[in-house]
Amino acid sequence: MDIIKVLLPTLFLFGCSTNMAQYSNNYRNNSVYGTWNEINSKVTNELILNKDSKFSFTAIPFEVYKDYWGTYTIDKTKHLINFTIKGGNNIPKDAKLKNSKYSFDKMGNLILTNYYYGTVYKSKPKSIYIFKHIPSNNYSIKWQ
Repeated sequence: MDIIKVLLPTLFLFGCSTNMAQYSNNYRNNSVYGTWNEINSKVTNELILNKDSKFSFTAIPFEVYKDYWGTYTIDKTKHLINFTIKGGNNIPKDAKLKNSKYSFDKMGNLILTNYYYGTVYKSKPKSIYIFKHIPSNNYSIKWQ
């Protein structure tokens, strides 16, 4: 009986930590879905990728405001993502959203190269963009 009191909580904690590791480390399952915030940026730069192939980008998220939104496709064999802008409040003319290479680091961060979200805020193109996954239960964009 004493072994059950020790073993059961241990197994429960092990199961919880295993699930959290799988959830937080997206590089293990190459899941791009969810809410991502750019690391090492002067502003937040929020990228939301829904499972239904819709996306939105916002430089400085505030309530329901989005700079632009649209659809995306993924080529998992070549690790390419292509964004197509369908509308927005601040659509940049200099965005580079086609054939962006994606990968994940060991922390589960999304790394995009050959990508530029455009001048939506005082920003300059970089060679690498790193986004940290923000846990959320809601991966749906509310359309206006």
